[in-house]
Amino acid sequence: ELMLRAQGSKVIVWPDEAPIKTNSGLFLPESVIKTKCTGLVQSVGSKVTDVTVGDRVAFEDNAGHRVQDNGITLIILGIDEILGRQAA
Repeated sequence: ELMLRAQGSKVIVWPDEAPIKTNSGLFLPESVIKTKCTGLVQSVGSKVTDVTVGDRVAFEDNAGHRVQDNGITLIILGIDEILGRQAA
């Protein structure tokens, strides 16, 4: 369970992992692995009305603040940093 809770107009997202292997089975070096810019919403602040926990959202690769919570990397995004969403 997360210790961190979103406040105000913030959303906490668990980012999807980028693939480390190609479809044909080749492992990619770390230098070419890009961060996936999608993730699953874990917590929403009280001022957020159009995103809910469980939605999948898209954001830019440099958006938000990356933090650790119980060994899990999470991203805290402002609602204006979310480019799109897929409802749960």
